[in-house]
Amino acid sequence: MANKEINLDSACDHPKVILSIAGFDPTGGAGIIADSRTASHFGCYCCTLITSITSQNSTGFYRNKATPISLLESQLDAVLQDFEVAAVKIGLITDMKIASFVSSSLETYFKSTPIVIDPIISTTKSDQLVDSDLLAFFKSTLFPLATVLTPNLKELETISDKALSTRADIRKAVQKLIKTGTDSIVITGYKSINSRRRIQVSDLMFSNDKFSEINRNWIQTNNSHGSGCIFSTSVACNLALGFDTYKSIGIAGDYINSLLINSKTYSFKSATGVTNQYGPLL
Repeated sequence: MANKEINLDSACDHPKVILSIAGFDPTGGAGIIADSRTASHFGCYCCTLITSITSQNSTGFYRNKATPISLLESQLDAVLQDFEVAAVKIGLITDMKIASFVSSSLETYFKSTPIVIDPIISTTKSDQLVDSDLLAFFKSTLFPLATVLTPNLKELETISDKALSTRADIRKAVQKLIKTGTDSIVITGYKSINSRRRIQVSDLMFSNDKFSEINRNWIQTNNSHGSGCIFSTSVACNLALGFDTYKSIGIAGDYINSLLINSKTYSFKSATGVTNQYGPLL
């Protein structure tokens, strides 16, 4: 459902600014382009730091070139000269120097700002984007800075270095991760069978030793490229707008659910495609 609690007229006059620190996807399905569209939907203004230029689409991830640190520093300086950032979203980071720059920048400039981290560790096709040293840095240094961490189940398994097949397994893994300092973690897209023998998808939320979940019917579509980026940016936007973590995650989940319904009939050249951010919200 659309978020009806935001005064978009007021937001257009005095928009909350989010900063997306993420990669560039030339198809626009994921990364900073999808983040910018998402921010516009929620009446926010999106600034960006481009961590890498990629060659990717809905069927594969082909090349990646990290942005030089000096250019990232200049990008950040330019943003901060003009804007007061109300929330930060972090996406693709595949370089240790960039990870170190991002973590130090968060500590320096955004200590009291909501930070949403989407831990992009591998592609949908299981190509690893992060080596073991970088993953260790994420766990020890970057993740503890997050207000909300948004891994899917596959990413949580990689972070935990173990298979997680039940809610109990997930809970143990998340509790261990939260002890490192992350405020809240939401596991997106956990599939299970409900009491009516239908596939449901759950967002499993862990915060302050409390567990909750939001369940929705599974939307079967091949057009879901970028959905993780859109979800995490949606959470960041709603935190910037002043909603609490639980409400922000719920609004983000409703938004993604509506987009995936719209995406079922989206037509592309390949059998898979990007998430439809242009259809009417249901």
